[in-house]
Amino acid sequence: MTSVTDFSPSETHYIGGKDDAKPPAAAGGGRDNLENTQMPSFEITVYNQSVRDKLKEGERHRDLKDEWADPHYVEISAQDEPDARRKAMAKFPAEKGFVIVAVTPA
Repeated sequence: MTSVTDFSPSETHYIGGKDDAKPPAAAGGGRDNLENTQMPSFEITVYNQSVRDKLKEGERHRDLKDEWADPHYVEISAQDEPDARRKAMAKFPAEKGFVIVAVTPA
């Protein structure tokens, strides 16, 4: 599992658990094609306000890299936009300083 500190702002990351797993290839034998349906993807724009505040004070955040002061773009598979926002909020909680700027279809 990738930790929050491993993200780089220049990369797109994929969030979620089993929802993001690629569906199994159709194996025939009467299997339903519903298994092959992928959920839509959403791009989440997120940064960390606590990191921004620390940098303004000339300090460094205790747990996060300085690059979290800049927007990160994270791709999340979800049923819909509210579901994507819920997943993003769970991964990037406001109480830890994260600000979700936007949720848009990928």
